[in-house]
Amino acid sequence: ADLDGDIDMDLLLLGRRVIFGSVDNQVYCVRRKNGHRLWAADLDDRISYPLAAWQGAVSGRSPSGTAVPATSVEMVLVVPDGGGSLSALDVYDGSRLGSFGVTSSRGMLATGPLVLPDGRIAVARTSYASGGAALLLLMPAISEPPPKTGQK
Repeated sequence: ADLDGDIDMDLLLLGRRVIFGSVDNQVYCVRRKNGHRLWAADLDDRISYPLAAWQGAVSGRSPSGTAVPATSVEMVLVVPDGGGSLSALDVYDGSRLGSFGVTSSRGMLATGPLVLPDGRIAVARTSYASGGAALLLLMPAISEPPPKTGQK
């Protein structure tokens, strides 16, 4: 594949796909066999932390409090260098499935995500004010039902 930016990290191999971040603010997905670009997602900041793959069933509650049925999800987790958020991208088309943001007054995310065996996501956060740090443990959840097949 012909890319505009440098690759500054390990590649994430997911079946027939290779996914990686770049210093040009993009996360790329290419075919493993021939390097043909399948998608690119612009995250508005350099990507140099390692990416992580997450796969599993996700459920949750809607804003009104009703249960949202579980749905199977495969996603790539990305922390851009600015450290303000953790984004979840769809493995198949690069669309943004969700994100977890950190307000600047609370510090910044300082590592790439790590997926634990129980499905939780670990990421370190630093604090500007106190010089402290914390380990955040997150579990993916959905807050609204997924669209019905054939609808957008």
